[in-house]
Amino acid sequence: MSEFALLVQEIEQLDGCPRTKRRVLERLYARASRPLYVSRRELVAIERRRLVRSLLASGMSRSDVAHALSARAGISLRMAQRWVARVAQ
Repeated sequence: MSEFALLVQEIEQLDGCPRTKRRVLERLYARASRPLYVSRRELVAIERRRLVRSLLASGMSRSDVAHALSARAGISLRMAQRWVARVAQ
């Protein structure tokens, strides 16, 4: 089975809204003839932004968010502060 077929199969097996899954699959099918490359860096960035946004939305201060991100992501406090500053803009 191809990588694309495995990805489609995994998406179909996910719990969640069938309409959302259908929309994701439609977009994937539209790109089926084109190469698709997703770097680890992009995936990590998405996850870090999501975490920072959720922590800020919960009412934590920027400093506390930076400390939490540093601990959870295993990055330096300085790097975590940069992520918080980027997301909070």
